[in-house]
Order: sequence, then structure tokens, then C-alpha cells
Amino acid sequence: MSVQHLAAVLRVRQLAALLRRYLDNHCAASDQEGMSALCECRLCLATRAALDKLDDCSIMNTMTTQFQVFHKIAATWQDLTEADRAAFPQGFALVAAVDAEAPGQVFQLTNHIDSDWTTNPGVTLAANVRRARSSSVGDVFVDVATGVRYAVDGIGLTEF
Repeated sequence: MSVQHLAAVLRVRQLAALLRRYLDNHCAASDQEGMSALCECRLCLATRAALDKLDDCSIMNTMTTQFQVFHKIAATWQDLTEADRAAFPQGFALVAAVDAEAPGQVFQLTNHIDSDWTTNPGVTLAANVRRARSSSVGDVFVDVATGVRYAVDGIGLTEF
């Protein structure tokens, strides 16, 4: 697959994520006005049908997502506080971009397990980074396509 093709697929995925957010907000507003939970206007029906077709498209489902990996500069190895979340990305350093299928896979790919994680396939170190510690509690992964942020917690990941 060419770079141009990958870029186009990424743009389509970003637009699909925006459309889903719009539909969620639009349908929530319809529900508040006493209408059904899902708006049944022609535009919403057509948009849902198009998104369903995208979901069924094999190229959309086989492509990985790029995540940015931010390590907390003053690592405390504790869950992020509300102040940390509100200040993000202040206090964090961008250390890598990782192509992965899910945020949990990003955690696995950015840890020294059998070898230095920076040599794992799909991992690209940030330009100013020569060495990096393993990702740990208090670090953040950002889905580039959707902007969703995931904090590494003591157990699992939390979206914020």
C-alpha cells in the first residue's frame, strides 16, 4: 500500500470518527427533546448506513492506528491526577509514534521485554529521543486519528 493510500485511509478514518461523534451528540439532543434515542432523519440514516459500509470495508479494518507515546517527565509511577490530566501535554515528553491495533498493544510494544522496545516493528522514536525507558504507570498514549488519550494506570488504561 502506498504512502498516499495510507494517508487517504487515515483521513477517511478521522472523518468517520468525527461523524460518529456528531451522530452521538445529535442523537443525544434528539433524545432530550423527547424523540427516540436514535434520530431517524434521512441524513442520520444515510450517515449510519455509510459508516456501516466503512466498518465492513476490509482495508479499513486491517489498518493499524498510529498512537503518540508521551512519557511523564517527572515519573512518579502512580496513576495520573486530575491536575496531570488537565495540564496534559505539559509535564510530558513525546518519545515515539507507534503503529498498533489497540492502546494495550502500544503498552506491550513500548516495554523492554525481550529486547530494547525502540527496535520493535511499528515503533518510530521522536526526533529528539535517543533512548527511552519503558512505558509505565502515569504515561499517556494518544490515538492520532481520534485524539482520544489513554492514561497508563496501575491496572490497565483509562480513557480521558
